Amino acid sequence: MLCQICGINEATTHLKRNINGNKSEQFLCSACAKEHEGGFSLSLPDVFQGLFGAFNQPAAAAKESRRCPKCAMSFGEIAHLGKVGCADCYRTFYDQLESTIQRIHGRSIHASKPPAETPQDRITKKKAQLQEAIQVQNFELAAQLRDEIKALEGGGEGK
Repeated sequence: MLCQICGINEATTHLKRNINGNKSEQFLCSACAKEHEGGFSLSLPDVFQGLFGAFNQPAAAAKESRRCPKCAMSFGEIAHLGKVGCADCYRTFYDQLESTIQRIHGRSIHASKPPAETPQDRITKKKAQLQEAIQVQNFELAAQLRDEIKALEGGGEGK
């Protein structure tokens, strides 16, 4: 696709704008994107600097003295690079990172997926189902569960 401004170069930048509900899209070459930024920075470090917020000079100087004890990064370096140096950075700069993480992800508490079920977990669950099937005298289900347990214990996948 060609640049929508010059019509000569290949478009390398997709620019979307939503200003007061008025949406627009442009596909620009790198030269036209630099000329028509409209005051917006398109570089990744500048985008992250914007997310981390501009902080005033006296406060920045005081915060710069604090560094991560493990990787020695400062908050200013994290904001400039757009990434933390190590897991300890989250603990060291929690008070400064929390609002940014909240803005990016919609929450600041990690919500992970539940751990994958292990073969031993499946065997334990099937054994409990087997005991229940025996108690209610559902011997067809009990036989099926017995076979599935044997297959799992033997390294197979079962049904």
